[in-house]
Amino acid sequence: MKNPLQNMIDLFTNGLLETQNLQISNENFLDEIICNERLFSSSFKNASLLNLNFTNVDFGSSFFQNCIFDRTSLQEAEFKNCSLINCRIRNCNLSKVDFTETTFDKCCFEKIEKGSLVKGWFESCHFLETNFNGFEKVTLIQTAVVDSKFSKFNKSIEFKGEFFLIDILSYFERLQTSHPIATYFLDGSFKSYVIFPYVELKKRFEKYWCIEIAIAEQLYTFPYPFGFPKSFLCSQHKNDLRLKVRLIQSLVVKDQKKTFDLEELFNQVSVSSSRMVQIKKEFGKLLKELVQQKLIQPEL
Repeated sequence: MKNPLQNMIDLFTNGLLETQNLQISNENFLDEIICNERLFSSSFKNASLLNLNFTNVDFGSSFFQNCIFDRTSLQEAEFKNCSLINCRIRNCNLSKVDFTETTFDKCCFEKIEKGSLVKGWFESCHFLETNFNGFEKVTLIQTAVVDSKFSKFNKSIEFKGEFFLIDILSYFERLQTSHPIATYFLDGSFKSYVIFPYVELKKRFEKYWCIEIAIAEQLYTFPYPFGFPKSFLCSQHKNDLRLKVRLIQSLVVKDQKKTFDLEELFNQVSVSSSRMVQIKKEFGKLLKELVQQKLIQPEL
């Protein structure tokens, strides 16, 4: 039978399976294209997925055990609240893949080609005895590992530390080579400023690195295009930081009208209902503070 996996997915999509979710066990699949599918709560056990194309497939809340992904494209695929146990991911394209709140238990990422993890995303993941083998430094640039846990010493910890160091250096390097932040004529003279004229990274302790930067004083006090209260310079937790960054992004635009998409922000925050109520209250306090500073008008 040609394209057996796609046929099973079609049966699942049309509600023709005896089970409510897609369940695959002890199967081998080769050379198929499975794109733009929504495979929620699927189960893959003892499966070999060889040279498949899973581009833009949503595996939300799916379970994988004793599976092999080999030469398979997971580009722009989404794995939210998934569990992978004893799985091997070899020579796969993981560009722009999104792993969120996913557990990797005794898994192995290996021999991934250069560029295959560009803009990959690992958020709130838990790595248990999981290794990353065969990665080059350039492979990890633009790859994000956010709020993730690494249990027991293994190469995942080295992967995490190596990523953040490379990403920080790359970030500041781009800032130093960017166009001048402020240029203007004043009293018959021309002035141009860059934000970070000096950057130095030092290892102060065994597990900690310290980055020292110099900021042009003229830019630090520069009033254009917007000024914010001092409370915006620090945050109490990640959602507090997320709110402030989104506010800054919405307000620091040239248009007189500023737009802030509340629904988009709250849909991206995965917390309990009581915590969501608290976040909304904190957002209200931030708006009130901006009104008191006469930075925005008191109208919604």
